[in-house]
Amino acid sequence: WRSAQNVVMSVPLVRGSPYITAEYSGVVARVAAEQALRRGIGEVEWPHVVVDGRRHPCDGMTRLTGAVIEFDLVQSDSSWLLFAPNATTWICEPMPFSLTTVKPLDGALRAALANNCTTGSGTAHCSGAPTGRSNQAYAELLQQHAGSYPASAAVEFKVDGDVGTLRWVWARRGLAGWHRQKLLQLAWPVHRPLLEAASDGAKVMSKIATPFCDVRGEAVAVVGNTWDLVYELFPDVGLNSPRQVPVSLQSEILAVLRGPEAARWNHSSPDCSFDLPLKYQLAVGDTYFSGKMIARLARLVAIAGELGEAEEIYFG
Repeated sequence: WRSAQNVVMSVPLVRGSPYITAEYSGVVARVAAEQALRRGIGEVEWPHVVVDGRRHPCDGMTRLTGAVIEFDLVQSDSSWLLFAPNATTWICEPMPFSLTTVKPLDGALRAALANNCTTGSGTAHCSGAPTGRSNQAYAELLQQHAGSYPASAAVEFKVDGDVGTLRWVWARRGLAGWHRQKLLQLAWPVHRPLLEAASDGAKVMSKIATPFCDVRGEAVAVVGNTWDLVYELFPDVGLNSPRQVPVSLQSEILAVLRGPEAARWNHSSPDCSFDLPLKYQLAVGDTYFSGKMIARLARLVAIAGELGEAEEIYFG
């Protein structure tokens, strides 16, 4: 986000981070939700937030100064942690909930979901936990590693025989006044055996539960500035079919490949006429479908090769 002259707010988005990080440059920062702040037991007049371990009223007037703010939201039954440069001062509004800095901020803020089933009232995430779940170990892990955040990522790879290693390396920045720690990221179950196969590097925190779970399984916390994903590579199976095309069928396949028979979905063009659309040739097309199209083109060349047609002019 820019003012007339400068960038005033930027958000480094790095896949796998359990935090939302925003960098500010000389502007007032505001963190808000269209929800109400939860009242604790015995809090009749104003609900409270916890600032650096001490409870303070969220009344729209009291100034709150600290580096770590903990708060619970009613509608989502969630608990959150906000990490800020040391001695940042805020004004808190309870409904709808918001935290606003008193002075313009130069530096980064980080927010993290610590628990998505705080009391057990949330129907989406509280199956089997009618009174809520404890998040203490994960909250402590979030606070321990909040001082360093990823700003960008680079990928390296190497192949040694039948073993391939994919290395992710993150460039790091830090919160003002915080000690630098190794990065805390999240991995899905598919990543765990690949990470655990590495002799060094990132550490999988398998005993600490996170609040993130979907059809891929439960996300696990990983601590490390680099990830080495170790793959056992399959033998080179190539693109050719395991059995030779029967001679009796070759003429039918050739007719679809080079015409006059038509293979397109609407029977308007043979396979030999297939080519990448111009936008994909210029590398400005959708990355998902471009991969499919390149794979199709490669497969057609492989089929032509099996039929002795790879050198024909229509593939030139």
